[in-house]
Amino acid sequence: MAPLAQLDHAFAPTMPRIVVKFDQLVLSAEAAKACVLKSDGVTVALVGDEEPVEDAAPTTTTVSLRPSHALEADRSYQLWCDGLTVAGGDVHMAAGALDTFHTYGPLRELVHTPTGQDVAPNDAKLSIKFSTPVELDTIRAHLHVEPESEAVHRGSMDSEQTTYTVTTNLAVGADYKVTVDAALADRFGQTLGKALEFSFHTGDATPKISMETGIFAVEPSAEGYPVWTRNVHRMDVECASVDRKAIVPLLTSDMN
Repeated sequence: MAPLAQLDHAFAPTMPRIVVKFDQLVLSAEAAKACVLKSDGVTVALVGDEEPVEDAAPTTTTVSLRPSHALEADRSYQLWCDGLTVAGGDVHMAAGALDTFHTYGPLRELVHTPTGQDVAPNDAKLSIKFSTPVELDTIRAHLHVEPESEAVHRGSMDSEQTTYTVTTNLAVGADYKVTVDAALADRFGQTLGKALEFSFHTGDATPKISMETGIFAVEPSAEGYPVWTRNVHRMDVECASVDRKAIVPLLTSDMN
């Protein structure tokens, strides 16, 4: 059995079309009587759908149902079928929860980053998670950052389209304010209703050491080998001498 194959299990509407696929023939009318939705002690009856599926018939393997009334938003429901028999027989199918889904709730912001007064400005990650899916172009159009940064509009959404993330370099020691317009709408047309605002302050860039790697010859007259650092006050260097007989094998090894 593959119940609820056409339903968005994470963000179902409050009046979902429930298409149940059985592995044996059943009576459509009997399926509507035997199947219900359950949620925290509440039972919701199901009725035949006014828009039947293609192979719907009095006897079928695919039944299309709808709740007898609108479900509650932002709530989990289980599909149960109890006492249903195979068409033309008297053997009851196994009872129990066949599938679970969750209805979507209002659009709101769940969590955001960064926060605080000492955010590393290099490769800073700006992330905003919403309760319902939002299209990428929509969040880009309604997202604003002060001081202005075009890079914040080059982010991406996760697979559920609920979390927008962008990684960019920010100014050192700066105050930033992020705003998402109240008019931001999710996939279902719901808006935030109230603008989202949060602020943070960048500190110093994270320490970093950069140098060319490989095998190089340093002339005796040279001042040394260049190493570039950022916010590094001290570093340890380990050296080892190489016997003359080992120089050629070393230079022709995988290290070169």
